[in-house]
Amino acid sequence: MKNKLLNIYRSVIVIESDQKLSVDQIIEIKGFHCLITQVEGNQITLITDDSDSLQNLSDGFKINIIQKYVQTHSSHFGNIINPLGQFLEEPSFKSTSFVDEDIKSYIFETKVDISQRTTVNKQIMTKIPSIDLFNPLGFGQKEAIIGMPRTGKTWFALNALFNQKRSENTFGIILSIGTNAHQISEIKHLVGKHGNLNQTIIIHAKSSSNILQYISPYVAMAHAENLAKDGKDVILVIDDLTKHAKTIREIAFNTGKPIGKGGYPGDLFFKHSSLLERSTNYKNAGSITTLPIVETKSEDLRDVVVSGLISITDGQIVLNNDLAQKKEFPAVDLGLSVSRLGGAVQNKEMRKTSNFLKDIYYRYVDIEQFASTLSVFDKNVNILKNQGEFIKKIIRRSGWGGFNFASISILTKIIENKWFTLFESVKTGIKLLWWLKKTDSIVKNGFIEIQNGTIDWQLFLEYIGNKINSYIDWLNKRRLLSVKEEKKDDIELISKIDNVRKYSLPLFSDEITDFVNTLSEDEKRRAYEGEGY
Repeated sequence: MKNKLLNIYRSVIVIESDQKLSVDQIIEIKGFHCLITQVEGNQITLITDDSDSLQNLSDGFKINIIQKYVQTHSSHFGNIINPLGQFLEEPSFKSTSFVDEDIKSYIFETKVDISQRTTVNKQIMTKIPSIDLFNPLGFGQKEAIIGMPRTGKTWFALNALFNQKRSENTFGIILSIGTNAHQISEIKHLVGKHGNLNQTIIIHAKSSSNILQYISPYVAMAHAENLAKDGKDVILVIDDLTKHAKTIREIAFNTGKPIGKGGYPGDLFFKHSSLLERSTNYKNAGSITTLPIVETKSEDLRDVVVSGLISITDGQIVLNNDLAQKKEFPAVDLGLSVSRLGGAVQNKEMRKTSNFLKDIYYRYVDIEQFASTLSVFDKNVNILKNQGEFIKKIIRRSGWGGFNFASISILTKIIENKWFTLFESVKTGIKLLWWLKKTDSIVKNGFIEIQNGTIDWQLFLEYIGNKINSYIDWLNKRRLLSVKEEKKDDIELISKIDNVRKYSLPLFSDEITDFVNTLSEDEKRRAYEGEGY
């Protein structure tokens, strides 16, 4: 039987063919890509992005089957490709990452081999405290990121990925669906500035192509499977699945497929679950962690796409619009966000730290609800209120970078020992720790020992305590010098100031001054913002 055109309407083509074809297969007719959406005997329904060019198909046209699988090449890293593997710009980055280019994975893989999987038991340190402490993620987990426009969803997912840049075995795949050329170039710029281009693939499905938007998440997942089979831990960011769902809805409309709630076809849940269930922690290999982003029109989580994803994933990070409007980033709603794996992926020390801070913070949230009705608090409530506010300022911290486990552990001890009352602000405390880590070999080694679990907390905290006291002395000296300049005619006050200065510790001041003078402008900015740890 010759291939024959039966009907064509808008982007939908109906052909007759006796070739062995299947749903979700990509074929090529006269150089144009088509996606098979329905097969009934010899009658095949396709969608295409360029139906006008196929209007005058003559009988006997050839059908070329596009490969069903994906192979990942070293040249993909650091460059922008489309879902078909074609470069969208001249490859300007040469990666040194080695990948087994013979490994291949099917685009629409629906079989899940349970025997090749193992439990998710290792935490991803995103360096975002609202995640690492309150909603921990594990390698192999699938966690939805949900929020209204401009609540920081993309920033959140990218920051979690970028903070893995020092890990030689953690690779990233960023899929951007329906964005323009400028937006995808900006993402590449951010990866180069804050992440690791050498270990990141950027895939762009342009808004003008329904076919590329439809297949793009499955292609990205196939790339992730290739890397995971090669022993690598992969973090896949899908930005965003809302646009993918709309593409599925549009295809359903055009092909006359039955639709349900929200205008979406009944198999939407299957399409997203078959995609996300491929996230896993492999036995004797790597892992795939998927962070699908979902955009909502309101704070309501009952939308068909959102509710479906919540039931598929291992939890969700919900970003709060009110917090975002107040510029309190990351705007994580700790009341609605959840990680169903939780403490199971944390080590003993991290779990202990997390439970301590969560206990204080949630008790602080409780007293905050009636704080406005009371004018006087007892001593314990005041301490709890101050501790909670300190934790809140650690959680609400924007910018790229974040806190590693050692930094969180030390900040926890500062809260536990109530040293935070000595600082003017959280930023002051963070800045002090950053300086100490860079200038003091004992503190620097302490950070390493905390990461390795070999720290002697009693000795280390005693040393940190002495340094904090020295720092406070230095701050007091600065204030006294300021007062002395303003009150230079007050001889009695000047005498008192000189007497105090005599017993202060100027050495600490000199250490900081000498160190700051060696910093570049960018390093000074990072020191001020508390980055770099």
